[in-house]
Amino acid sequence: MTHLRHEQGLWSLDTVHKLLGKLSNDLGRMKSQPSDPRPAFDFFLTAYHMCYWVARADEKERGALKADPLIQIAGHIATRAKHFTSDAKCWEQLVSMENRGVGPRTRTPQGILTALRVILREPYSDLFGENDVTAIAIAQQLLGWWTNRFNQHG
Repeated sequence: MTHLRHEQGLWSLDTVHKLLGKLSNDLGRMKSQPSDPRPAFDFFLTAYHMCYWVARADEKERGALKADPLIQIAGHIATRAKHFTSDAKCWEQLVSMENRGVGPRTRTPQGILTALRVILREPYSDLFGENDVTAIAIAQQLLGWWTNRFNQHG
């Protein structure tokens, strides 16, 4: 087998604009499957790592992107997702990630399956006006944040 050329990216995901489209698609999957962690995993890993793809050659710009509180929340979720933990001191944005609510009479060990939720620490909870936020609400804000950034900076 002869290889004709060295491809960039992952198959057809070879520009940051295509990755923005992937984020939109992942959010659609999250909305259609609000209790499934798989589309959320895909979304938050991509949303955080956009910093690396957007500012590939500019460490200062990448640092500025990663300093945004919304991107820090995405980074904390992504780190928990890919490492199963986030115990480094820099990951302080979340208290927990939940997918169960209170049972019909009291809090039960099983609880009732809910949409994926994120319990945020202050001051990060100020971004949403509460500390218990759905993953979808965070994802919508992140998609808007990245879309606005691309619209302003091309």
